[in-house]
Amino acid sequence: MLLFLLLEALSFSSATRNPCVVEFGSNSSGVGVFDGTFSSTPQCSYYGVRYAEAPVGALRFKNPVLHDPRGPQNYTKQGTMCPQMNTHNGSIMGVEDCLVMDIITPFVPGTSKPTKLPVLVYIHGGSFVNGYSGLGLWKGADLLIDKNVIVVSINYRLKVLGFLRHPEFNITGNFGLKDQRAALQWIQKYIHLFGGDPARVTLMGHSAGGASVIYHLYAEPSKGLFQQVISLGGTMIAPWALNYKPEGITAELLRRLNVTSLEELQAIDYKELFFDDRFDFSWYFTMIHDGFVPTLEDPDDPEAFITVSPHTMILDKPASDVPVIVGQTATEYRLMLKYLEFFIMGSYFPHKSWQPIYYDIAKLVQSKINASDKPDIIVQLANLASGYYPVKRTIQHLVGQSSSPVYYFQFEYEGRFGYLKRDQNQTNQHGAAHGDELGYIFSPLVEDEAVANRERFLPEWSVHEETVQLVSDFVKFG
Repeated sequence: MLLFLLLEALSFSSATRNPCVVEFGSNSSGVGVFDGTFSSTPQCSYYGVRYAEAPVGALRFKNPVLHDPRGPQNYTKQGTMCPQMNTHNGSIMGVEDCLVMDIITPFVPGTSKPTKLPVLVYIHGGSFVNGYSGLGLWKGADLLIDKNVIVVSINYRLKVLGFLRHPEFNITGNFGLKDQRAALQWIQKYIHLFGGDPARVTLMGHSAGGASVIYHLYAEPSKGLFQQVISLGGTMIAPWALNYKPEGITAELLRRLNVTSLEELQAIDYKELFFDDRFDFSWYFTMIHDGFVPTLEDPDDPEAFITVSPHTMILDKPASDVPVIVGQTATEYRLMLKYLEFFIMGSYFPHKSWQPIYYDIAKLVQSKINASDKPDIIVQLANLASGYYPVKRTIQHLVGQSSSPVYYFQFEYEGRFGYLKRDQNQTNQHGAAHGDELGYIFSPLVEDEAVANRERFLPEWSVHEETVQLVSDFVKFG
C-alpha cells in the first residue's frame, strides 16, 4: 500500500506512461522498469543495456567495440549471460551477443530526486568461466538504492571466448578484462543520463571480479574510469588469476576443433569451443589454473592489458592512486578442499616448473595430515595459500606505494543470507564462506522470506544494514 501511494504521488499513470525512460538523444531512448525497493523507495531498473557491439563473426576474439545507443531500446527484460558451461549437466548456456549491463538507480526521471548520484559498478566472479550480471548470489540492491547509490552490474566474455590467446592467429587475449574496461568507458559517457556522477564511480568485484578490480587498479588505460575500488575474495596475485603457460590448452582446443586459421575459429559454432571439463564443484574454482583465464600479452601491443607478471606489477605504484578496500571472508575456501594441490602456493612459482612443485607439496601435506580427521588444519592451509597470503601481500604493497587510504575488510558472520553452503548442500560446514558477504551487501536470495518474517531474521538484517552502511559510506566518501 505504501509503495502504491508513493507511485501515485509521483503523478504518473502506469497505464499510460512509464517514467523510467532514458533519453540518449533526439533519435534514441531506452525504456526500463519502474518499481520500488522492499522499503518502498522508487527505483528505475534498466536491464540488458548494451555497452559494446556484439562480439560475433569478425569481432569474435577481438577487442570490444564501444556501442552508442541507436533508436528505441527495450531495457525491461533481463539480459542474457555470456556463453558458459552449466557445471551440473555440461550444457552450454548463454549467447555471444552478451556485452550488456544492468543499471538500478533511485533516480526517476521527472521527479525532484537529485542527480549526480554515486555509482557502484560490480564485476561478478566465477573463476573467469561462469557468472553474469543478473541474479546469482544476490537478488537486487534494495538497501543500496535506499542509500541513494546507483548499482551497475556488467557482463564480460568468459573462458575461451574471453581469454583465448594465440598470437599466430592474431588473437591477443584478455578480452574479458577489456570488456570490463569498455563497460567503464560506456559508464563514463552515459551514466549521467541515469542520474549518476561519472566522477564518483566505485569499482567493486568478487572472486575473479575481485582479481579483475586489482588488475584495473594497476592498468594505465583504466586510469580515470573509477575513483574508489573494492576487491572481495580475490586479487590478481591469487594462484588462479593468471595462466603463465596457456599454450597447452590452446593447442588442445585447436586439435579438437581441427582448425588452422582465425577465420575458421570465428565461423565455428560457439558451443563447440567449450570442453566438457567439469568434474565437480571444486573445478569451478581450481582447475582453471590450466584454463582460459588472464594471460600475459605482447608488451609491444598498445592495447595489451597484462604484459608482466602480477607479482612484478604489484611492486610498482598502481596506475590509479585511489582509496581501496581489500576484503575476504573468514573461511574463503572451506567448500573447495577436495583437491588440496590447487591451493598450495600455486602461482607463487611463476615459471615453467611451478605445477610439478605444488603437486609434490600437496602430496607431502596430505601424507602428514588426514583431511577427514583434521579438516580445520586443511582449511587454514588453503586459506593461507590461496586467500590470506595474496590479500596480505596486495595490501602491504598498496600501503607502501599508494598515497590514498587502504582498508582491510574481513567478513566473519555466518547467517542465512549466505549462499554457497546452501547451494552446495554443505550447511553443516561452519564459518563465513566464499561469497557469503554478497548476501549482506546486495539483497539476499531469501529476501522475500526475510521481509515477510523479519523477526526471525533480525541478526541477519542487522549485519546486512551495517555492511551496506559501510559500503555506501565508502562509495560516497572514499
